[in-house]
Amino acid sequence: MPKSSLLTLPATLVVLHTALAAPVFADQPLCGKKIAEVERQQAEARAHGHDHKARGLQRALDALRDGCTDQGLIDDARGDVDAAQQEVAERQADLDAAIREGDKDDIKKRREKLKEARQELAEEQADLEALLQVR
Repeated sequence: MPKSSLLTLPATLVVLHTALAAPVFADQPLCGKKIAEVERQQAEARAHGHDHKARGLQRALDALRDGCTDQGLIDDARGDVDAAQQEVAERQADLDAAIREGDKDDIKKRREKLKEARQELAEEQADLEALLQVR
């Protein structure tokens, strides 16, 4: 078998497995998508010889297959948004304190940290919105 065929074999197996497993999660479309994505990542890790990563992804797959619910994924995403909002609030308080103290270097640093926290919040909110739209 040509080497290029061997490299695409894991991806082909994932597609086949996903097609066969899809009916199991027909009533949980978000879980089905999440499982398919983790399976894709696992096949990619194996194809590149990242066995440790592939084993970790297998543990994630096992957990998803055992207890995934669409509502659970949505609840987790809401928790991520809440945590990101808390981080933004903390970074804003840090910036406010730096401004009161007048330390220009610290203000610059705190502004950058706040910018990063806001970006993370935007990403978490987009992930949640994407989940809610699929449902």
